[in-house]
Amino acid sequence: MAPAKTPPGALTPAQIKQYERNRKKEEVERKKLLQKAAQKAKKITLSMVNVAPVMRPDVDVSEDELEPLQAKAEQGDAAAMVRLGHYYMMHVEPREANVAKAGKWFKQAAETGDADALAWLGLYMRMTQPKKDVAEANGFFRESAEKGSMLGEFFMGLVTERGPEKLEWYEKAAKRGFVPAMHALAEAISEYNYYLVPSLKNVCVTPDAQAWGLIAAGHGDFKAYGVLMQEGANFAGSEKERPYVDYKKLESYGQKQIELIKTLKYTWYGSNFDCRLMIDRFSWGGPRAYAYLTAYSDAFMVLYRQKKNEAPFFKKFHDEITKMADAGDRDAMLVIVKAAKNWSFFFPFAKTPCPFKAEPYESKLKEMAKSDPLIPFLLAK
Repeated sequence: MAPAKTPPGALTPAQIKQYERNRKKEEVERKKLLQKAAQKAKKITLSMVNVAPVMRPDVDVSEDELEPLQAKAEQGDAAAMVRLGHYYMMHVEPREANVAKAGKWFKQAAETGDADALAWLGLYMRMTQPKKDVAEANGFFRESAEKGSMLGEFFMGLVTERGPEKLEWYEKAAKRGFVPAMHALAEAISEYNYYLVPSLKNVCVTPDAQAWGLIAAGHGDFKAYGVLMQEGANFAGSEKERPYVDYKKLESYGQKQIELIKTLKYTWYGSNFDCRLMIDRFSWGGPRAYAYLTAYSDAFMVLYRQKKNEAPFFKKFHDEITKMADAGDRDAMLVIVKAAKNWSFFFPFAKTPCPFKAEPYESKLKEMAKSDPLIPFLLAK
């Protein structure tokens, strides 16, 4: 009798044995790497105990500060020039004139050789001319970083391709207390493991990444909670391969993230240094509106992975945002308009149809635009 043929697509006994050997080898490698990551996590936590956090640069300018700030800038004060640049970036009308004024002050500040000013000039170029002079802008980031600026180190992390160098730049800024770099480092470690370390692909957030995420979250960084939630939200593999996930903890992270967003300030580069705004001035309608949608999207993915009933979640989302919008919150109105137009983008696996209607909120925003020149740009994104 002729031996039975292997059905097309099926594995031969030899292939099955090889697969099992590879799987066991990968499991041993995964345990070793996780042990090393756990040791790193302890060192990270201990080393950062006495490091003062730096949440965001102080670049906000009130109207009564403008005249004395102008005087300092004209005397050659680089920090004053940078703050003037931020002032004009925030005041978008007349748009071209003020963006040009901002650029003038950032360039003059950078010409003094100030390390932070070089970083801000690079960011200005990336945000106002995203398809032009990228190499020149990145050169300013590198010069800034090499002069010891945390901003320069952080921006170098942003523009460096996935790999060890990206982690090194973020780590330099994070170890000096720059909180946005901490959450960015946590995310970069997770991405590095997922894409470049086969045995860690189904872990998502290793202990060292968790350590940086928890430190950033402890300092009030809402994006850090989103990184920590990836363990339950983003996972490529069978449930058996998944490490133990504390979903109650992840759900609490989601709620903390949403509560923190309510306290955010608005800046032209994005609250809490939202790196996604680097090449798009106002992203999906302003940093806080985009942050709300991202936070609810993260929370939904944790729910989706657990296969829980999604109806109560979307009802709460609708009720909370609608209440804020009806009370006159601009960003809540933007959330409703953006959600109504891009529901499947933010909630691609949702069975629940969008509970929001763009009207009357879009009309209210257009009315508010008469006194808030930012709104037309926010609505256009």
